[in-house]
Amino acid sequence: IIDCTEIRIPKAKAPDNQQLTFPNFKNCNIAKALVAISPTGAISFVSDLYGDNISDKKLPRDLAF
Repeated sequence: IIDCTEIRIPKAKAPDNQQLTFPNFKNCNIAKALVAISPTGAISFVSDLYGDNISDKKLPRDLAF
């Protein structure tokens, strides 16, 4: 299973960082990571965190496996 997981994070103090992690439609700051889980249920991969402005479709394409 491969899924993009969202994590709420505290509000950034720097305006540039705030903009990267604040989607208008969710009204909170969010970081996103790609997580892969094996058929046995073990977590086999966790990507770096990205700002929520990246789409669930674009995130896996930006990673080099």
